[in-house]
Amino acid sequence: HSAVVHKGLIYVFGGYRYSRNNETAVYDPKTDAWQLRSPMLHHRGFMGAAEVDGKIYTIAGRTSGTPVECYDPQSDSWEKLHPMPGGFRNRFGIATHNDIIYVLGGEYQGNRKMPLSAWAFDPKKCSLR
Repeated sequence: HSAVVHKGLIYVFGGYRYSRNNETAVYDPKTDAWQLRSPMLHHRGFMGAAEVDGKIYTIAGRTSGTPVECYDPQSDSWEKLHPMPGGFRNRFGIATHNDIIYVLGGEYQGNRKMPLSAWAFDPKKCSLR
């Protein structure tokens, strides 16, 4: 699974529980309470998540079509944005810089390591480079 902090709440997405799942859960550290939210559009594991301008993006991971999905915490809704090139990617890092989300390194289909690779996703343009 992957997690992002947004307005003091911890949003947790996907992961594995005997198989990939598409759950979205929110944890409030102040009240020590969990709440389920609208599920992701795809069952996902080994993905990353990042926040840009109040929206949360799930990116890469082990799922068919490897979409970038956008979650709006305000409306509790999901939108499929852009497919990632190739198949799936797992065991990678996520970083944001100047509102660009970077997927760095990892493994790609058949465990071919790509330690120096990077994909960049610009949420404002909905483009991948």
